[in-house]
Amino acid sequence: MEYDASFVAGHPPERHTVAIDGAPLSYLQWGHAGVPLVLLHGITSDARVWWRVAPAFAAQGFVVRAFDLPGHGLSAAVDVHRIDRLAMLLDRAIADIEPGAIDLIGHSWGGAISLALAALVRPQRVRRAALLDPAVRMDPAHGASVIDRYALGIGDTIATNQARLRADHPLWHDADVYWKALALAHCRRSAVEGLFTGSGQWDLVPWFAQLAVPTLLLLAEADHTVVPADALAQIHVAAATHPIRIRTAAGATHQMQRVAFDAVMAELEPWQLAAAPDLP
Repeated sequence: MEYDASFVAGHPPERHTVAIDGAPLSYLQWGHAGVPLVLLHGITSDARVWWRVAPAFAAQGFVVRAFDLPGHGLSAAVDVHRIDRLAMLLDRAIADIEPGAIDLIGHSWGGAISLALAALVRPQRVRRAALLDPAVRMDPAHGASVIDRYALGIGDTIATNQARLRADHPLWHDADVYWKALALAHCRRSAVEGLFTGSGQWDLVPWFAQLAVPTLLLLAEADHTVVPADALAQIHVAAATHPIRIRTAAGATHQMQRVAFDAVMAELEPWQLAAAPDLP
């Protein structure tokens, strides 16, 4: 079964492109007026992973823009892999589209980039951020050992990926299966290798202590989160003196917007709609 990007009736997105140093970055946009909200996906996905989240917020008065990150979807691959440098590239793209302050939601790799944007790159132009089970550390030696697992399906046919994904993820909606299969067909392996072995060894946990904007850290359940326990302990220390709320999405795996959509939205909606979120 195939799905159009306008799967949610009444809220079809528009496809746009912004060029940074000649490299096209593609994004989907829902809505035309309201608070700007930028969504950043995880590795080997693309903008359409937000097919339920984006229209839900567009219906509540947000202008939602979900990017295909470099080397994914319809966006060009780039020779930039460090998280802070990717954030700088995204900052330029966002500023070309929306010069004012934005809200941010990022998942996994996109959560790491969102953290960099909120803490380092554009703190004066982020109104609030939500980090969905973000990647916070990378060791290239470990990265090399998992590349093939994460890259599984890249370049395969959509039908082949659909069959595998449906078997591996029986709880996913058919639309999530299709969009992920399509994302894998478009994903460039160079982008995956860039994250896991080409971005150096990094630990983003100290960046939480630099946050000055309200930030929601939304975790998967303890046996599924990619945030290590010792890193989470350090983030709790930062949260005592910085505007950070730490929550767990009930029943969520790392792929939380796919398997626990209602629980994720139960956390995101009050966070996004509050004039000034209560913390923690």
